[in-house]
Amino acid sequence: MFSVSRPLSLRSQALEQIRRNIITGVLPAGELYSEQSLADKMGVSRSPVREALLQLASEGLVELIPHRGVRIALIDPAYLTYILEFRAAIDGYCARTLASNPRRKVLEKLDAELARQRDLIAAGNWESWPDANMDFHSVLARSVGNPLMESAIAELGSHMMRLGFLIHGQHDQIRENFAAHTAIVDAIRKGDPATAQALACEHLQSTEELIKRHFGKPDDSAGKPSTKRLLRDRKVSADAV
Repeated sequence: MFSVSRPLSLRSQALEQIRRNIITGVLPAGELYSEQSLADKMGVSRSPVREALLQLASEGLVELIPHRGVRIALIDPAYLTYILEFRAAIDGYCARTLASNPRRKVLEKLDAELARQRDLIAAGNWESWPDANMDFHSVLARSVGNPLMESAIAELGSHMMRLGFLIHGQHDQIRENFAAHTAIVDAIRKGDPATAQALACEHLQSTEELIKRHFGKPDDSAGKPSTKRLLRDRKVSADAV
């Protein structure tokens, strides 16, 4: 579950491993943990764990509970919808920009990601899809050369990957996502900015529909209040760092 090697920063290792275990569901949503229990699992002191948890709270992945520890944040469908709306602006811009000036090296990277996705689908390696999906979108953001976009995609990606690991058993949806990725890359290759942007936005809209089917409509759920609390807690956590 946890394994920390000493040569690297303990804080960085604790951060990455706790984040990964939240994303994959090893640390279940809604569960409460003390700093000491997490530190014991990793064989480190509480200090790097505390620092890691402050960062994860700022990312909205844990909720700090005074005098008790941290609770793993629930997956909030309303918040995921907000992320998708934000992602649509970024991905749409990236796809349009790349299609305006198709570059061989960028297309090679995107084709490599598509080949990876094709292979894991053929092998039935569905558990690897969330990582492959995230990497594809990261390449889109990285290729336009805007570090702020890349950073935003990386942070918000943790929330989308939690959804990915939750529903990776929906194989038809994964195949549809792969087809959407392929269409986006084809539009970029053809130098068709308008189509590339439209396909990127439509792809994320289809994920929003998936969220509605899985959780119900966000407006009809308890998601709105929890989203407000999440955004408030993120600000408080950021102030505390």
